[in-house]
Amino acid sequence: MKLYQLTNKEVDTATRFAVNLIAAGKRGTIESHLIGTLGEMGYAKHINSKVNLEVYQKGKGDEGSDFEGIQVKTATWSHDNKQLKINIEDGCLKNITVNRFILMHTTLKARTKVYLVGEISKENFLKKAELNIKYNYLALSEYDLDVHY
Repeated sequence: MKLYQLTNKEVDTATRFAVNLIAAGKRGTIESHLIGTLGEMGYAKHINSKVNLEVYQKGKGDEGSDFEGIQVKTATWSHDNKQLKINIEDGCLKNITVNRFILMHTTLKARTKVYLVGEISKENFLKKAELNIKYNYLALSEYDLDVHY
């Protein structure tokens, strides 16, 4: 895994963004949006880019693409076998421009430390992922990713 260090200011920005998403009526929790935003910020450092912090109207969003052709997912499991999980209703599965999934890792206790775990093509993810019917998501072990960092 490759570490990307966020500043306290970046964490504060991510927290405000998560609060604003909930205030705008987005599903989820402040914590889940915060974790996702921290992962996106870490990946943005990896590719030397910026995170889109636009709050869309209810029912609208980034269409499942965090960066051009890429969807970032962030795990909080701190032990071996982190999983790339994608809800089967997530827009990234339907968006034809999304062709890669990125797995990041962070925790609420260590918000400034964000790790790039690996990546996989959308095609390979759909071939390898297992459906969790109870929780309505597709999941794939970090060990089955195409690229590991």
